[in-house]
Amino acid sequence: MLNDQTIDYARSRAAAGTPMAVVSDKYSTVVPFMLGNNGYTIALVADVNDPIQLDEVLDRVQSRIGAVTRTVRGTDSLPAA
Repeated sequence: MLNDQTIDYARSRAAAGTPMAVVSDKYSTVVPFMLGNNGYTIALVADVNDPIQLDEVLDRVQSRIGAVTRTVRGTDSLPAA
C-alpha cells in the first residue's frame, strides 16, 4: 500500500503533468488518481511484490506512456529497467 509521503509525491508529479503510473494493492488508494486524471497518469491495482504482476504493470505502463525510468516505493527511489 502507498504511504502518505509517496501519495503526496505522486500528487505533485500529477499536478506537474509528469507521465506516471500509480500502483497499489488497494483500490481505494488509486481511485483519487483515476478521478480527474490528467491523461498522463495510469492508476493500477496490483501487488508489486508478485513478480508476475509487476511484469504486467511494467508492460502496461511502457505500452501507454513509454519507458519506465524511475520507480518510487515508499521512501526509496530505485532505477527501473
